[in-house]
Amino acid sequence: MRLILSRFVACGQGATAVEYGLIALFMSGAIIAGFPAVRDAVQTLYETVSGSVASAGS
Repeated sequence: MRLILSRFVACGQGATAVEYGLIALFMSGAIIAGFPAVRDAVQTLYETVSGSVASAGS
């Protein structure tokens, strides 16, 4: 067991996998946290365009 653990620590690939996992975790958290702001902005844009199209048709 000690040999396997020492190989894992010395190899460096395990650390790289953990780092990539943390990067993916933080990126997904930022996307989830920013989603409501993007949703509201898109909804406002659609409402503006809808109002413009409706007023142009009358």
